[in-house]
Amino acid sequence: MTDEYKERIIKWLTGNYEEEEIPLQPEPLFYDFNKTTSDINTYISNTIGFIQGKDGKGNDLDIGFIYGNDNQDKGVILVVDKELNILQVIDEFDSGTNFDEFICLNIDTTNGNIYGLDKNGSQYRFILLNNFLIKTPSQENYIVKLRNSYLLTMSFTPKFVDKKPNEAFYVIIGEEEELPYIATYKIEVGSTNEYLEYHYATAFGDYTTLKEYNIIWSGDSYEIKIGCISTKNITSPDLHYSIYYLEYGFDGTTIIQTKTTFLSTDYSSPNRIHTFSSIAITNNHTYVAFSQDNGDSLLVEILYEGEYEWVEFWTLEGDTTLDYVWTVIKIKKLNNRIFLYGLKNIDSPNDNTQTEFKLYLGQLYYTNFTNFIYKECPDTFKLYELYAYQGSAVFSINLFYNINMFYITTSRANYIVSGMQIFNINNWEYIDYQETNSMIPQSVWLYNNNKIIYARNLYNKVVSGNTTTSTVEVPNLLLNDIDIEQQDLLGQTNGVLVSNIDTIQKNIYEDLFINFYNTLTMQNQNTQEYITNIVGASRLNGSISNSSGGETYNDVKLTKIRINYSDDTSLVKAINPATRISQFVYQYSFNIYVPGTKDITNIELISQDEGTVYQTITGLSLERSKSYKITQNVEIGE
Repeated sequence: MTDEYKERIIKWLTGNYEEEEIPLQPEPLFYDFNKTTSDINTYISNTIGFIQGKDGKGNDLDIGFIYGNDNQDKGVILVVDKELNILQVIDEFDSGTNFDEFICLNIDTTNGNIYGLDKNGSQYRFILLNNFLIKTPSQENYIVKLRNSYLLTMSFTPKFVDKKPNEAFYVIIGEEEELPYIATYKIEVGSTNEYLEYHYATAFGDYTTLKEYNIIWSGDSYEIKIGCISTKNITSPDLHYSIYYLEYGFDGTTIIQTKTTFLSTDYSSPNRIHTFSSIAITNNHTYVAFSQDNGDSLLVEILYEGEYEWVEFWTLEGDTTLDYVWTVIKIKKLNNRIFLYGLKNIDSPNDNTQTEFKLYLGQLYYTNFTNFIYKECPDTFKLYELYAYQGSAVFSINLFYNINMFYITTSRANYIVSGMQIFNINNWEYIDYQETNSMIPQSVWLYNNNKIIYARNLYNKVVSGNTTTSTVEVPNLLLNDIDIEQQDLLGQTNGVLVSNIDTIQKNIYEDLFINFYNTLTMQNQNTQEYITNIVGASRLNGSISNSSGGETYNDVKLTKIRINYSDDTSLVKAINPATRISQFVYQYSFNIYVPGTKDITNIELISQDEGTVYQTITGLSLERSKSYKITQNVEIGE
């Protein structure tokens, strides 16, 4: 039990627990930034994306793959670890046939199988692959198998593909001649597969580009939300961008609604959209990042619950001289949350070959943009090569349980910039904070060489009397042959409750379950023979481990005494909270009066709701008709 935890417990018991006294860490923790050289561009000329692996149970793996095409338009898969180090280069199926040109791939989050589209000449093909990131201990290499394939006749260029959970029903999203297209593909067993196409009826303008999508599945119905840009109303040599948001609603196979809205500015406007950056779409909002002519980078939100409305979200700090401004922001969605990276000009913008740009990583919090959190990367990342990120960067986020790994790569510079974010998966988006929840065991961090290598919410928590057992699971495919040198149990506000420095090591054949046992013992040490109070300890333990709101804390804290008399009557009265003597010692002080007609048998220190006795003071030699001042120390030890 850490000193911080002990101090919180005694404050809790003695009625001194206040929200402002807790050292909160509400923001995600960004750290462990690295810049490493990379051979990715040696194998892939056009990087399409990164996909994180899943095991057969839907759990995240600490490996994934980067995929794209080489300079001959042939597909390449790079199996990489969570630091993006290349483990294996794959350019053919296990049959020996080379990959065709990859168009888009995705992962079945249930079983980890890969699906997507490739292309040979003008012929598109829907492909089903195995979960090639899982291999047996006897397997030397990762092997990609073509489980099945289907030729498709498509009237548009596909860009994204997604799958309905637990069904062989796929959605393909793309564009052709300024029109966004949607196709559905249903694989039938024993009958002909069904392929249907839909498109928005109105062209947006020249050079329309599909940038992002989001699908909300709900039984047989689903909604597809699309974000795209257009260089409509071109006035040479400048471009005037328009940003579009579309929404398609389906009842299973038939489109039942189509909505659109857009953001645009007149060419004559001094603040017209000058450089478009990216779109990210969640279930409830659409976020857009772009820069205006004055050099400021903006983030704009579109609301589509009810009426459509564009809302200017925030202007990143900058000035009108174009010095020291944000030149680009890229935003990305992960698990319906929005992350970003930004480049801030720290030199003259007039010479791109010499200008240095500072790199930032950050996160948005729904509509409360005042809580935008970002982390400035170390000075070693002040490199002018980062300017290439504006056009050709791949910004990836790898979720590794409670760790987000950020990666930024570019085709111009042969390196990877990475960062790590540790978060409490249930309480990291600025929900209303309740102080009574801060000590509930919530998650575990594991360390190797003083670095966090694993963070996850608890597998199980059991509160039994005065003992709480907290368990975290490390699946058998993770952290093998690594010394786990420290294990920290954390509460809901990231406070460390228990820290253990015993070394643990696991092998690939076992799931590891790490248990934290926290037992509270309460003793009456006013007598020569210490008396253990199991009931009081259990009440306190249940409160700090399971409380759900302020009422529980108010009920359990020690704020009253019960004076028991020789005639079997009693008197309950409130007392002031204990005062602090030292970090782990608090003192109660209260006055009592002994009536002239009866003696005081004992004095019980009890909870606010009068249901629990924490301490009983006995053996008092008190004279009748007199007043006394009683002091009682409360101390928490090892």
